[in-house]
Amino acid sequence: APAYPEARIALANLYRESGRARTAGKLCVEGLALVPNEVSLWRALGQARFAQGRGRAAWKAFKNALKLAPADGETHYNEGVALQMLHRRGLALRAYQRALALSPELIAADFNIGVIFREQGRAQAAISAFEHVLTRDPRHVAAHKALAETLLGAGRIDDWLTAFDRFEAACPDALPLAVMALEACQYRGDFAGLDRYLERLERDEFRAAGDTELADCLEELLYLLLFFDVDPEWHLSLYKRYDAVAGRVYGRPSPLPEERRPGKIRVGYLSGDLRSHVMGKMMWSAIERHDRERFELFFYSLSTASDEWTARYRGLSEHFEIIAELSEREAAKRIAADDLDLLVDLATNTAGAKPGILALKPARVQLTHVASAGVVGLSAVDFKLTDAYADLPENQQFQLETLLPMEGCVYPYGHVAPAPEHPFHRERIGIAADRIVIGGFVNQLKLSRRCLALWREILERVPNAILAVSPRSPEHRVIYGRLFSAAGIAHSRVCVVPQGRDDAENQARYNIVDFVLDPMPFGSANGSLEPLDMGVPVVTLAGRRHGERCAYSILANLGVMQTVAHSGREYVEIAVRLATDAAFRTEVAAAICNALEHSALTDMDAHTRHLERAYLEALEQRYPAALHAVRDGTDG
Repeated sequence: APAYPEARIALANLYRESGRARTAGKLCVEGLALVPNEVSLWRALGQARFAQGRGRAAWKAFKNALKLAPADGETHYNEGVALQMLHRRGLALRAYQRALALSPELIAADFNIGVIFREQGRAQAAISAFEHVLTRDPRHVAAHKALAETLLGAGRIDDWLTAFDRFEAACPDALPLAVMALEACQYRGDFAGLDRYLERLERDEFRAAGDTELADCLEELLYLLLFFDVDPEWHLSLYKRYDAVAGRVYGRPSPLPEERRPGKIRVGYLSGDLRSHVMGKMMWSAIERHDRERFELFFYSLSTASDEWTARYRGLSEHFEIIAELSEREAAKRIAADDLDLLVDLATNTAGAKPGILALKPARVQLTHVASAGVVGLSAVDFKLTDAYADLPENQQFQLETLLPMEGCVYPYGHVAPAPEHPFHRERIGIAADRIVIGGFVNQLKLSRRCLALWREILERVPNAILAVSPRSPEHRVIYGRLFSAAGIAHSRVCVVPQGRDDAENQARYNIVDFVLDPMPFGSANGSLEPLDMGVPVVTLAGRRHGERCAYSILANLGVMQTVAHSGREYVEIAVRLATDAAFRTEVAAAICNALEHSALTDMDAHTRHLERAYLEALEQRYPAALHAVRDGTDG
């Protein structure tokens, strides 16, 4: 009986749940051709379109269902979900409110109202909405997570920690809790608690509610683990797990055209930081020097923010697309339409990234650059860009992406002139003239227990030294205090230097610094380039992971190796010598200033040529047809 809707709907749901959403949708469309007023078929079609990521088609299906059954709360809720997918937040909000008026038990509608408020920047309204959900369901994992994230985003760190405690008590085995715990324990200086969570995570004791939640958690976790000393074998197992679940969540890549469109070599950059952000600023000095006769540039922004740096990137190319509010599949489809030869990822798994786009492989070759010290963890990403110093060959066995070393330093150098007028003078800040000031201008997540233990030893060996830190806010200052207390570093040995009002003022902070300590295991690239640009020595401990070799790569390419240590003991000894031997400190500073004038690190024209050769090598290995087309003169 072809017109029998119940059987057709049951079969469509089975197809959808098994990943065959297109077949499910086709079955519903065929049924509606026979019985166009069957409301259940319209609802089933809407669910199939959801599974395909087709928000507009889902909205149309649910609108038709509501014409037939306008008093169904769940259909109003689903209409709200479709509208939210389309970023029509006002209409979605009203759909959820109608859903709750008809079906007050729909907690999911309450939750999504909170999400919309947060997206609209209405933090307090979002917090109230998530609290309302938790009043009704104290074990609602997503509401706990969303509440905590909203509080943290609002800078309410103590309230965030209280929300974490509540989450921990209600949902002790939830994977989102464990991911949040890594930051919460670090912010509290609770290293014992941090160890417990890391051990339980490695034993796989936490559970995700489904594949989507698992993928979301792994995307966060793969980044956070870069800050801690963990077994690389375990990290690799998580990359493999993420690679598998990403295929189920985001779907299979759509086939690309067999024939390449004529033209120059087309290179796209995918980032949420094409703006006033450390990544956007760092990459600018390389990207602006691209050979425009040979390369056509495309930019895909994962952020709706726009500022003077965004305008600079827009000025480099006619192809600048904001894809922040597109779904992963919609964004991948948009990128694929440009027929790229190479897509360069500048986000990995950092905040605001959408690695699901990369899982769908919208370009023939994909490469991840210097967004973090890690990789994305996707077999769809062909290469991880590195250099001869930043990665040991053995690191290949612990990641899915193939290491692609470029000549020179993988980290682009950019000069920032310090502000001529600034408040960073020792006498103004109250630092005695005989004090040795050690710079530690790093994110609090980088202050690992191992790092702080070495810093404490240095301070113990140099009684007249103080450690300078620069928290982003008064709330973050408290976090540094907790971490130093946990490490046994007296607050009297720490000097808080305020943030500058702009990059030039921030650069001027190094006027009061004698030398800088690079943290571990996640070292600083920009935090090394800045002081070196001011002639300030940087002490680094070269380890085995990429994150432990960022500053080493920078110093090796600069040609100043006196402050590179290969053991914790050597790291301490170099720092103590810099603090106690003024002649050595002067010698290193002079070597830095001399090298800045004519080193491979600061020759940015050469850097970009090396970068381009690495891109060409990637194409040669994975898609030589692009190079052949250009060489043969078929580039139009």
